[in-house]
Amino acid sequence: VAGLLQLQWLKEDDPTLINTLKEGANRMRAVAGIHKQLYESGDYSSVALGKNITNLAADIVNTMVSEKEINIKSDCETVCLNIKQTMPCTLIANELVTNSIKHGFKGRKEGIIAIKLATAGNLVRLGIRDNGVGLPDDFNSKKKSLGMNLIRTLTNQLGADYNFRSSEKGTTFAMQFTKEEREE
Repeated sequence: VAGLLQLQWLKEDDPTLINTLKEGANRMRAVAGIHKQLYESGDYSSVALGKNITNLAADIVNTMVSEKEINIKSDCETVCLNIKQTMPCTLIANELVTNSIKHGFKGRKEGIIAIKLATAGNLVRLGIRDNGVGLPDDFNSKKKSLGMNLIRTLTNQLGADYNFRSSEKGTTFAMQFTKEEREE
């Protein structure tokens, strides 16, 4: 389905429609990446989240960026989560990386998106940071967008605490939640 959306955006002239189709395809690739990793590992009960998110981020950069040099830096512990927690985490990461690419590097030729995943006991901490222009002054009014609604809904699903921090040195998203036990 993502490939079909790609074929469609290649035929379109409207930049808004092209971006919408790309975002939809990337959301589908996020879910497909989880299923691919489950299939390849033979362990259908958990996914290595850091590897999954890092691969997803690289795919998004390759799909969305043409005129900018965006590098992904990953500092991820091996954290295996069940599918019930992996799916929302991956979709949150998809939205954040997509937003960094779309909005974070305006007027710049290059940028960095850093992903950090760590645990402390049964707490999982995920951080995604860019070195872009920071959040816009009207960020609070944009909290009604599809992407922000997805982030809010998915963090609630995880029972996660999250926040955004912004400065002229970029934007940081931080989230933490309690890891569920693996189902055997």
